[in-house]
Amino acid sequence: LNYLFSIQKLSRIKKVAHAHAHAAEDKSDNFDTVVVMTDPHDWFEALQGSVDAVVSADPNCSEVMEFDISRNVPVHFSNPDIFWKAAHPQPRFGQGAFRLAFETLLRSRLSLLKAPPALIDMVLRGSVVQWGKPSLQTLACAERRLNHLGNMANKETSLSGIWMVGDNPASDMAFSALGGSKWRGCLVRTGVFVDSDAQCGAAMVCDNVSDAVAQILATAREESK
Repeated sequence: LNYLFSIQKLSRIKKVAHAHAHAAEDKSDNFDTVVVMTDPHDWFEALQGSVDAVVSADPNCSEVMEFDISRNVPVHFSNPDIFWKAAHPQPRFGQGAFRLAFETLLRSRLSLLKAPPALIDMVLRGSVVQWGKPSLQTLACAERRLNHLGNMANKETSLSGIWMVGDNPASDMAFSALGGSKWRGCLVRTGVFVDSDAQCGAAMVCDNVSDAVAQILATAREESK
């Protein structure tokens, strides 16, 4: 809390930082990992803190190296989507946009410290860990979870096919394609996707999730005949 208060005097945690300052040491706690689970509410605070955690063991101390080459602090991002929409009339920036901002500022910070380009590239490769759609790790996790739910419902049943329903061709349909022939994709018109976009291999396009479920069930009944 002391660290967060020091990077933004007028942040929303100011009162909390003052209330708990007596329980904290003067130096910042060292960080092992940064995890970004959702779009940060305060980009300035989140970007400053994330870059500081990657670059230095104690960014508040002038006696500590500003750039410690031996540090290895990964930043895990749970969603690569640059845009999302939902009920908004136009797309909004998502967590993928925050990741791009983080990478740009980390590169600029290291360039300011005269780090050679090859070293900067190495730090970026080691720092950014991307999860979410489309990634093999997330695909494997989804299949394990679906098989587990299927076994709970009926131990004699194995999943013969999986449908991915989503509104983003670049992530949702790419995720479906990553799964191979067992997976099929259905695009819905409730978010980022519009009819003029590339469908990225979607097997069908529906107006909303309810229509998608009805169409998928109808397709399954037809294929089972």
